[in-house]
Amino acid sequence: MQTKDLSPGASRRAARETRRGYGTLVERAQSGAGLGVLVGMFAMFGPCAAYAGTPGRWPYPLFLLLIFAGTAVGGGLAGALAGPAQRLRGSTWGAAAVGAGLMSVTTGCALAATWPFTAFTAGGVAAYFGMSAAVGAVSGMLARDAMHHAPAGEAGPRTPPTPRTPPAWVRLLVELGWRMDAVPTRRSRRRERLRREPVPNAWRRIVHRNVPLFSRLSREDRAALLGHVNVFLAETQFEGCGGLRITDEIRVTVAAQACMLLLHTPSGRFPTLRTVLVYPDRYVATRRTYHDGGVVGETEEVLLGESWRRGEVVLSWRAVSHGTADPGDGENVVLHEFAHQLDQADGEADGIPEMRSFGAYRAWAAVLADRFAAFQRATRQGEAGVMDAYGATNRAEFFAVATETFFEKPLEMRRDEPELYGQLRAYYGLDPAEAVEREASGEREPA
Repeated sequence: MQTKDLSPGASRRAARETRRGYGTLVERAQSGAGLGVLVGMFAMFGPCAAYAGTPGRWPYPLFLLLIFAGTAVGGGLAGALAGPAQRLRGSTWGAAAVGAGLMSVTTGCALAATWPFTAFTAGGVAAYFGMSAAVGAVSGMLARDAMHHAPAGEAGPRTPPTPRTPPAWVRLLVELGWRMDAVPTRRSRRRERLRREPVPNAWRRIVHRNVPLFSRLSREDRAALLGHVNVFLAETQFEGCGGLRITDEIRVTVAAQACMLLLHTPSGRFPTLRTVLVYPDRYVATRRTYHDGGVVGETEEVLLGESWRRGEVVLSWRAVSHGTADPGDGENVVLHEFAHQLDQADGEADGIPEMRSFGAYRAWAAVLADRFAAFQRATRQGEAGVMDAYGATNRAEFFAVATETFFEKPLEMRRDEPELYGQLRAYYGLDPAEAVEREASGEREPA
């Protein structure tokens, strides 16, 4: 049974999760605009000095107003678009590049509008553009993480408040940022071409043999999945570790399961993924530990998989094979680690992947705050549930374990965690429980 978390602190948790979701986007724009105004104040000194050095000419209010407005708009755009820019470029440098470009454009507009009144030399214009571009880059990089450092609290009213709606101008900027992915580029056109190309028959046989979840998809989704596999294998490098030789069996099996998550997600790809490292079995990872007094130690962990923010996923092939052998045991290391990749796309492992809209962020944040707190409480009391207890570790693990359960135990999850199941169904654009029921009744679309 599902219970509502009305304990003290539930409100703060819900609000904090909301801030980590749609609130982060709001703060990107607001923080970027603030940085833009700040640079406008510094930028004023150049024009003022130029005017002051010219007999009979002093700074015009219109010129100063345009400088402030231009730098504020440039900074706001840089902040709002920093997240999509990071997805396009795969690193924070993408945010810096967009910020620099936008600030340069707004600077050029301000200079063009006031050119008859200015006394700039060519060197002064170049210096002004350089300074604006540098500050735009800083705006883009800093604004991206504006809200991830919000202080956490534990006290609050018993009824969670409704998250505030961001201002219309902020929503407009963020919507513009989300639409950046729709702009055709050489890379996006190449991906579309790869998605349309047929996969080799040998790959298709591997998918049918090793990915039982594939048969539960609709005909359209099966075709889309194979297209995603083409793109995944063209852009992702596989490396064998511990003496393992990488084969098509390994590459296609991992790619097909990972791409199950991409069928209807907003970005349709793993933005930062570069390499998949595969060990034959469990592997040992060395961790650094930091203690009081500056003492640094090392510990060793035996692992089945990892997802790193710098674009690498590590897997145990034996664990991958175990996950494909039983599609109903709730354990699938590929789904788990690649769910982390989706979560980490914005640079933070916080259980909040990129959503389609402000409303989606708000809904997911509210459910995450409530169900994660309830799950942690149940785990501490030793209560067994449909999800693995490892999901109580933190929000990132909760999202990854919930994803495994959603695909592998959909009927049980829909029964025990209807709100969480509904949010995952909306995010992934799939309904595995309905597919299982259709399969059980003998209804299955032809291959």
